[in-house]
Amino acid sequence: MFRYLLFFIFFLSHQVLATPTFWDFFNKHNSVMLLINPRNGHIEYANNAASQFYGYNQKQLQSMTIQQINTLTSKQVSDERKLAEKEGRNFFIFRHQLADDSIKTVEVYSVPLNFNGTTLLYSIIRDISKERGLEQDLWYYQTQLEKMVEVQTKEIKKQSKLIVYILSAAVFMLLILIFVLILILRNVNRAKEKALENEKQLRLAAAVFETACEAVMITNINHKIVKVNKSFTDITGYLEEDVIDKDVRFYQTRNQDESYFKLISEALQAQGSWQGEVWNRRKGGEEYLQWLAISTMKDSNEALEGYVCLFSDITLRKENEAKIWNQANFDSLTGLANRDLFIEHFSRGIERAQRNDKHVALLFIDLDRFKNVNDTLGHVAGDLLLQQAANRIKSNQRKSDTVARFGGDEFAVVLPEITDLHHIESVVNKLLESLAKPYDLEGSDAFISASIGVTIYPQDGKDIQTLLRNADSAMYRAKEKGRNGCYFFTQAMDIEAQRRRTLEQALHQALDNKELSLSFQPIIDLKTGEIASCEALVRWCNPIHGTISPEEFIPLAEDVGLIVPIGEWVLKKACLAAMCWSEIDKLIHTSISVNLSSYQFKKQNIVDLVNKNLVESGLPSKRLTLEITEGLLVNDDENTLSQLQQLRGLGVSLSIDDFGTGYSSLSYLKKFPINYLKIDRAFVTDLAENKEDRALVEGILSMANSLQLHVVAEGVETKEQVAFLKSKNCAYVQGYLYSKPLSEIAFKQFLESKK
Repeated sequence: MFRYLLFFIFFLSHQVLATPTFWDFFNKHNSVMLLINPRNGHIEYANNAASQFYGYNQKQLQSMTIQQINTLTSKQVSDERKLAEKEGRNFFIFRHQLADDSIKTVEVYSVPLNFNGTTLLYSIIRDISKERGLEQDLWYYQTQLEKMVEVQTKEIKKQSKLIVYILSAAVFMLLILIFVLILILRNVNRAKEKALENEKQLRLAAAVFETACEAVMITNINHKIVKVNKSFTDITGYLEEDVIDKDVRFYQTRNQDESYFKLISEALQAQGSWQGEVWNRRKGGEEYLQWLAISTMKDSNEALEGYVCLFSDITLRKENEAKIWNQANFDSLTGLANRDLFIEHFSRGIERAQRNDKHVALLFIDLDRFKNVNDTLGHVAGDLLLQQAANRIKSNQRKSDTVARFGGDEFAVVLPEITDLHHIESVVNKLLESLAKPYDLEGSDAFISASIGVTIYPQDGKDIQTLLRNADSAMYRAKEKGRNGCYFFTQAMDIEAQRRRTLEQALHQALDNKELSLSFQPIIDLKTGEIASCEALVRWCNPIHGTISPEEFIPLAEDVGLIVPIGEWVLKKACLAAMCWSEIDKLIHTSISVNLSSYQFKKQNIVDLVNKNLVESGLPSKRLTLEITEGLLVNDDENTLSQLQQLRGLGVSLSIDDFGTGYSSLSYLKKFPINYLKIDRAFVTDLAENKEDRALVEGILSMANSLQLHVVAEGVETKEQVAFLKSKNCAYVQGYLYSKPLSEIAFKQFLESKK
């Protein structure tokens, strides 16, 4: 309150200093107030409350200095000021003497004020004698003590040195006694605190013991149970009264023999603790797996007192871990190892082979015609076939072998520690024979075979990735050789595979780098001898590898999915080129043939693609012929039929390329809307010498005429070939006899020369 009052006065005095309002407030306020000259301590003004408090009238007070009232010495006043500053107080505690010689302990709040050009200390004094009774007593005792010391000093000076020594010794002994008493009291307090802390720790330990999620069991040195907690009952089903004083092994299973417990005992003796997995039995007889931690209890003399056992039920956790491990390492459909686990086992097999100077064989298995089963009988039947195939592969292997499913219809087998390479052939033959047997797919029989690629460590590779790549190459070579067989990897295959990988990388950049171009080979009308059409042929010239044959890079483009963008580019360029030829002569209406891959029909909407290019180029649809292979028609796919019919609806012609080299069938010639057949050059080359080729070509021409299909003979290079074909009513020919494939500029010149 005094601080707020002082602040108010300070504010008021700065606003209306020495005004009647100030003096009225100053004189009438019931708080003791003084205005003191700080230079000499003279009391310049005192209010009525000050006169009443000190027992002097105002005139007397205003003739006195503050030092006459304050009983503290100058040093004590200075010490009090420093103490107030240290404690952060804005007041001082002094002892003032009243007119009746009584002493009052007071709090003094002072602020400097500018009073008519003179700085005075405005002080408010509050009596705190009652609050500071103890301080007053201390002041009294201090005063008395000072007096006594003064008297004693005088007396001591009068006494002999002996008395001084005796008194000094007495004081010293008294100090020692006080110090001892302080030490005793401190030790007693510490003992009490320690006892309280021990009691707290015991309560805490008891609470933890009863509420712990882990089961706690305490045994004596004879392994008799002396205490268990609630979690013990929750996990085991045994109540405390069921197990007290019983041997700890009474509820354990026979899954651990004596040697196991001997190891535990040895660990406890050597280290004082042990932890691990232990099988135990619940009260109901159910066995469960627990994680057990055992620690020894010893007294202060390191003598064994018993054991503390903590355990938890980890059965469910172990089951979940096993489930997760199985999911991470095994194929969910067949139960075989997956790729990751297979690689791990393969790596171990190679390491053992290195140490023991033995071989490791890797078999890469692909099921032939599995897609047909999936497409005709459905995925459920396909999954069942994969499961049966997996079982057949496993049944032909040793325990040390690893069988894995790599995905789809691909499997892999590792044969470690091979000493006799003939053993590999024996295993492969058994696998081929087993996998070729009929499959019973819930009432439907399926017949497939397998192609197996074989590679051997260390001859064919020193690392896993190389061996896997080589086995895959060998497997594809087995497929190329007719399926239902095996092929052992060779160095020549590795060279071929490396070239394939290099070309694959280069092919990805071919379009962007403008390495592809189109050549055009004329197709001649045998009746008129005029150019009826031409075939657009894509060419690839790489700055590093040179010119790459279409027979090499087209299958590669199909395998890696690049045939789609390449096919789009070829169609666009061909349509634009055909429109340019019309500029040579308005009467020239040369058509153009463009090859389409069966892969394009599966991956994109061919109808939309063709229509888009016809519109953008302005090429009439009747001047475009699309060449497809027999393989596209063999599957008898409704989607393929629909797309071909829509293409015919656009006015585009359809031609079967390389007719006679694939799965030729009259049924699909009748079903699909085909306009042209192209006889493969393999049948044309030896027409003059080979009767069989002549008979085959004659048969194709006869059949085509019956079905009202036009025929183009490819690879015509001699006049004898032309004479034979013309005699059998072949409509069109194509070959080097008339022209090799020409660049776009050269083909324009060729057209101009034929005008």
